[in-house]
Amino acid sequence: MVDGKGYLQVDAHALAAIGGGDASMVDEMADSVPAGMKVAKDLLQGKWISFDPTLMQELAKDAPAGPAGAAGSGAKPSAAPSPAAAPSLDPQALKGFSDALKDLFAKNVTFEDRGTKDGVNDIHVSAQARTLVDGLLQAAKPLTKDLPQTKPLPDSAPSSVPDRRIGADLFLKNGTLSYATIDLAQFSDKAGPGQRLPLKLALGKDVPAIQAPTGATEVTKQDIDGVVAGMIDPAAGLPGGITGLGTGPGVGLPDLPDLGGLGDAGPGSGSGVGKADPLTDAQLAELAKLGLDATQAKAMNRAGITFEELKQFAQHLKG
Repeated sequence: MVDGKGYLQVDAHALAAIGGGDASMVDEMADSVPAGMKVAKDLLQGKWISFDPTLMQELAKDAPAGPAGAAGSGAKPSAAPSPAAAPSLDPQALKGFSDALKDLFAKNVTFEDRGTKDGVNDIHVSAQARTLVDGLLQAAKPLTKDLPQTKPLPDSAPSSVPDRRIGADLFLKNGTLSYATIDLAQFSDKAGPGQRLPLKLALGKDVPAIQAPTGATEVTKQDIDGVVAGMIDPAAGLPGGITGLGTGPGVGLPDLPDLGGLGDAGPGSGSGVGKADPLTDAQLAELAKLGLDATQAKAMNRAGITFEELKQFAQHLKG
């Protein structure tokens, strides 16, 4: 966060490689993203994007709450339950948990001094992953009896926890932790030899102020609307008109009836190009009865789809 804005950058190629996929597919995906969804394209290409947390909160409020409370359906949201008193933990159980952690770490965690460079001492910390998680679960179980929970803790680590040693490096300067690094690729069974995804956490009192990255693409409400409509129709070109909401292979909605030429939309053709008349409350209510909630309907309408086309679309989905 810088000056009230959030910033995000993703190395999609590295994530694809560690996940066992073909990194070249990321480039193909980026090339296939419609011009109106620049944010998604930039994210795939490893560029910075920025977002306003206030906008995200507003969108979350407008999101449908489910079939019974979908926006535009006329249903009244249920009253929020009164907050319950915070649960208190048994002091004896807390002491037992603390003692169990000390014993667990003493028996399973090893420390290796890897030397000093430029006044910074590298200490490598490692442990057998499954043994450590098993021990943490057993140590935490006595605490859960005083906590509200949906289901009890498992007796052992899930299968996703690697059955091997994992490690991190702690870098100390003048006896104080300066920064730590950990290779996230060690948690993946699909990471090949030499593949690394390092994460660094730096600590310090004299660090320079964080600067906002230059050239970040800002996420707008129109971008979110485009993503919503794109999830309904992956071939949507947003904003400026839906260009793939017709029939054809790979559209994601097979055998969809022709919506006024939307499948063949081009410059100056098809009613899905340009602006459509804004939906009225009565039209939103009618679409909601057909199963198309207000959030989706408004997003597609802003993308250029008229009420009649949305109605036909909703009727086709309803069958």
